[in-house]
Amino acid sequence: MLSLQRHQQPFREAINAFNGDKILGSTAVGYAGMFNKSTRPGDIVVALFGGEYPFVLRPRQSLRVDVDLGDFELIGQCYIHGLMEEGQFDIKSSKHEAQWFELGGEYEVEHPFQPGGIVPSQ
Repeated sequence: MLSLQRHQQPFREAINAFNGDKILGSTAVGYAGMFNKSTRPGDIVVALFGGEYPFVLRPRQSLRVDVDLGDFELIGQCYIHGLMEEGQFDIKSSKHEAQWFELGGEYEVEHPFQPGGIVPSQ
């Protein structure tokens, strides 16, 4: 039986080198995807109204009293394998409840989907 274990790291390195500013990684709930190199554990993946792809947001430290509205930094787009193919990214027909996110203290956007925090592959 062929073991692919020893080929995983060279494969990741080759994919990451080919994709420039993107890295191969997975979400905390097991979705594989491509993320910006600046993505780190604790970031979240969201679907934003009007977006064609999921986005990565990073929670910011905030002095706000309102705990329902978090302050987030937009890291960029990402690709989550299996997400768009299964129709889960269709925001209009989503069964998930929309939530507000405040980006950089200036813009507010909604999202109905959050597959989990990012765990980049190293």
